[in-house]
Amino acid sequence: MDKPDGRKRHRGYIPLIGGLCFFLGTLAGLVYLGYLDRFVSSLMAGAGVIVVIGLIDDLSGLSVRSRVLAEAAAVCLVIAASGYYIDDLGALFGEPTKLGLLGIPLTVVAVIGLINAYNMLDGIDGLAAAMTMVTIIAILLFGDARMSTPGILLLLQVLFAALIPHLFVNLGWPDGRKVFMGDAGSMLVGFLLAWSLIYLSHPSIGRLAPVDVLWCVALPVMDTIAVMYRRFRKGLSPFAPDRQHLHHLLLDAGFSPRAALLAIVSTSGFLAMFGYALRNSSDFVSTGAFVALLAAYVFWLPQLKLEPPPMARRRAIRAAAGADADGGDGAAVSGSSGRVQSHQRLKALCVISAASEAVTLAPIARRISQDERFDSKICVTAAAAAETEDVLQLFDLRPDMKIELETADDEPGHAALAAHEMERILDEAGPDIVLVLADAGVAFATTLAAYHRHVPVVSVESWTAAATDAEAPARKTIRTLASLHMASSQVRRNLIEEGVPADRILVADNTAADTLHAALAQFQRDLELNRKLATHYPFLRPDSPLLLVVETRETDASAEAIAHALRDVATRRPDVDLVWLAQPESGNAGKWFDGLANAHAVEAPDYLASVYLVRNADLIVGCGEPGPEVIEIGKPVVIVHSGSAPAATVEPIHVTRVPGEPAAIGRVVLALLEGERPRNPTVAPHRHDGNGARQHVVDALAGMRPHGPRTDAPRFVHQARAAAELSREQR
Repeated sequence: MDKPDGRKRHRGYIPLIGGLCFFLGTLAGLVYLGYLDRFVSSLMAGAGVIVVIGLIDDLSGLSVRSRVLAEAAAVCLVIAASGYYIDDLGALFGEPTKLGLLGIPLTVVAVIGLINAYNMLDGIDGLAAAMTMVTIIAILLFGDARMSTPGILLLLQVLFAALIPHLFVNLGWPDGRKVFMGDAGSMLVGFLLAWSLIYLSHPSIGRLAPVDVLWCVALPVMDTIAVMYRRFRKGLSPFAPDRQHLHHLLLDAGFSPRAALLAIVSTSGFLAMFGYALRNSSDFVSTGAFVALLAAYVFWLPQLKLEPPPMARRRAIRAAAGADADGGDGAAVSGSSGRVQSHQRLKALCVISAASEAVTLAPIARRISQDERFDSKICVTAAAAAETEDVLQLFDLRPDMKIELETADDEPGHAALAAHEMERILDEAGPDIVLVLADAGVAFATTLAAYHRHVPVVSVESWTAAATDAEAPARKTIRTLASLHMASSQVRRNLIEEGVPADRILVADNTAADTLHAALAQFQRDLELNRKLATHYPFLRPDSPLLLVVETRETDASAEAIAHALRDVATRRPDVDLVWLAQPESGNAGKWFDGLANAHAVEAPDYLASVYLVRNADLIVGCGEPGPEVIEIGKPVVIVHSGSAPAATVEPIHVTRVPGEPAAIGRVVLALLEGERPRNPTVAPHRHDGNGARQHVVDALAGMRPHGPRTDAPRFVHQARAAAELSREQR
């Protein structure tokens, strides 16, 4: 089953069995009709290996290296069984160009290349199947099927017939239900077409000239070469995913999927007919024409301003008044008609450098990914990728890009180098807007790079009552350069006091609470996850109340007072398990509880493990102001404050504030532990699915557009870029 995520935008889970179906259908047709000659038998044996590789890749995923090695093994199997390989490149210079044994490695490379070309084509419904059918028609045309028909041409005809029902179902006909061909199918058609062309162009068969082979698969070959060339230019792996394929360019230009499909299939057919028209020319002329078109495709197409005709544009999407939590279609309203053309999709890039940032940004990223007006991507740092992905998976999201990136709160040289790296990322993703968490170190580098490229930055503020380190230079820079701020009502007042214009501040709800509820729902569904996390804390006793201390990142003067008070509580209540979640940089873990069997100080774990402890706690003590998600969970919470008591506010009924005195803390904690509160009260988790990032937030983002050229860039932006260049050269 293919599961939708940040990159895959289909609805629901789609079976990935199309390739297996038309492989078995083709094999059954060949057996029934008796078309299995020696070469076809060898080819179908290799095709069986390819299908197995594709099925494994569909089920569990294979690395690029594993796939290439397995594909090479299948190619060598066919060469060994049939004796055919590329032996002649045609009469390019008047005489046939013989390769001899050098043709064997060339054959391996050529077949693997075409396998991956058709695998990369499989980006919109019907495209891979339709392009395969166009190629089969071209081969039959060039190979003149009216003459004596070798078994390979009969195989292609049977494959064509087997693809017809798959194409219908892949396009959702007749009832909307779909089946995808998966890697097993796309790899299979590339393998069969590659070997068909090699066999038919072999000197002993002679049904195709070597240059005819290029015209039969012209568009897949051109598109693959062009995409890999652009990736090499950017210093990326040729197999790194991006949106540079022809179908991506057409969709991003506003073509509907069906219009893009028709345009690509028509272009492929035109190229095949153009090559057929040159069939009576010399190989040199035909090859030259192909190379000229290839160069134009590689260098000219990306510069071409593609604009779909009115009938080929994406359909207007009706705005969902009062959209539900799932977001619906989420189209923006234009004028009084309540409709908008969504063909100008906005490219949004969400940059996340740690799991703690994903807690706030993931609900926003999901809401954007569900909105048809956006083409969204998520970029994470490789160092924190595993922990970040755990949080993203709560919202069915996956990172699109992983990068090595230093944080920007270090010395200026490191910050400039990080900004230089972010410029490369922005060049690859080409976003229209960028979202960052204002408190994150990576936000500084991202903001500098985006500002220089005239890309609007959306700074998502923490939903705490007080801004953190507001006067720090990096944070001040972000607040100066950001085009829009997402903040709570309290933080909005702080931003205005610091000089941020009110019209640049968008009030939004607490998205960290959405992530919390998503995690709680995950715990309810996944019992294995509960058992796995329970093994992390073997010292917890099943029937003992759990007293959890949550330490914030900021140094708090009350930490020592809390520790002395809770040491006394743990001594007086040996039936209570006390766990202190200490921040790594605080040095508090293991500092105060030596000799107590029921008191444990541990460094704060990853997000899911933290939620597991909060979920199972009977009482939570906040060492400093806890995050809103701790209060949101509904458990009894004691917040210890130092100095004067905070201004009177409306507190939830389960929150108790006490001064930072050991006696007062111990008295309140013991009273709550001995009170009539239910044991581990059940929290009724419900998925907000992005309620924190409500529809008005997404609508505001959809209205953003890139800035025009900036002439007022502050001097430090230019200085940072100069420092980045110097650091890069020195490195």
